Amino acid sequence: MSLDQTVGELREEISQLRRMMFIAATALLVGLMLWNLSMWNPGNLWGPMRAERIFEDMLGSQDNLPDLTKMVLKYCRAANGWLPIAMIVSFTAVAWSLMSIYKHKSMFMLIAIIAAFILCAHRGLIALAIEMPLMHIIQGINGK
Repeated sequence: MSLDQTVGELREEISQLRRMMFIAATALLVGLMLWNLSMWNPGNLWGPMRAERIFEDMLGSQDNLPDLTKMVLKYCRAANGWLPIAMIVSFTAVAWSLMSIYKHKSMFMLIAIIAAFILCAHRGLIALAIEMPLMHIIQGINGK
């Protein structure tokens, strides 16, 4: 076996590894996108739109809500509730496109990690904004 053959085989293995990593990164982004989109499922008990109705029933006015919650509810209502969905899907598509462009330069993993962090932060921020007033309501019911 010559040195050229060995180098060729190593390059092929690296190429296969890079393809598998790209597929794994794609699966990660699609999974995180679906996880974010699950918040807007009409059957979701803790979804932003359903939580807004709970806040109105329990607190009466939105003036009693924390500023973060008010901001998130406005974001969730934008474009009749379609803005967050469009942003999540568009962001994932742009991230995947950038990953595809830089696939051969091994930059796609950095792009995937940054995109995954942003999608997780998006979901976490909305969940935090929705759960904060619910905790206050529950503490009020318990008399604490």
